Amino acid sequence: MLKTTILILSIITLFSCNDDKQKNSTEQTAEVVGVWERSDVTDMQQYKIFFNEENTGYITEYIQNPDSTAISSLNEFVWNPTDKTLTVEYTAENDESFQYSINTEGQLLIPNLTDLHFNKVE
Repeated sequence: MLKTTILILSIITLFSCNDDKQKNSTEQTAEVVGVWERSDVTDMQQYKIFFNEENTGYITEYIQNPDSTAISSLNEFVWNPTDKTLTVEYTAENDESFQYSINTEGQLLIPNLTDLHFNKVE
């Protein structure tokens, strides 16, 4: 009887821990998913990060020159909500990983990518 009780308690403990980890991952995913705009945005310059629910996304940059021509770029990335890692795929040979966090004001911080913070716009 004692062995059965210990076995049942062990199984309950195992499944309850697993559920907490999945719940934290889901909450972290919901917190990050959306469109983030870098804090120095202007009509002439935009830098946005799009986090998708499937742990993929892309970074867009738009710069308008004084002569009204523009330069834009798009880089895809994958991200991991568990270890808060963003891996940007610049080219097939050159991937780069960055740690990210969200501060108490709800701003996205990616210190090794930029010193500026990002505000969630969508």
